[in-house]
Amino acid sequence: MDELAILLEARAPELNRMRFWRVRVGRDLFGSWNARVTFGRIGGAGRTMRSDFEDRDEARAFVRKGLKRRKGAQRRCGATYQLVEASGEAGDLLSQEAGAPARPMSARRPIQQASGPKSGALPPASVPALPPTFWDWLEARRESGS
Repeated sequence: MDELAILLEARAPELNRMRFWRVRVGRDLFGSWNARVTFGRIGGAGRTMRSDFEDRDEARAFVRKGLKRRKGAQRRCGATYQLVEASGEAGDLLSQEAGAPARPMSARRPIQQASGPKSGALPPASVPALPPTFWDWLEARRESGS
């Protein structure tokens, strides 16, 4: 359902700053575009805010503005946001100079689309392939009967 999803984290243990910022943009059941932003301390539930938009371009402009705000986090609070997860649709927003964070963000893992059996889509070429996680290994072992 999500057209675009991004998760950023800022970690500065020496300053006791451990923050996250997640945005998901997509259409609701009525076809309206909305963005759900969740932010807060890493490990907590965080606070979620929803914004509705007329079209996709307005929603993407909202995300661009949020990314630009995260870019100034180093100056404001002493911690730099790093990319943790991003959907394929987020690549062009992240690569734009105006919305890019202060340091280059490196993807650690792509977001898996929650579309059921169709979720086998490969990540975009700009996101490096990652080694399987423990859960992937465990599932493969269970399927092989070992």
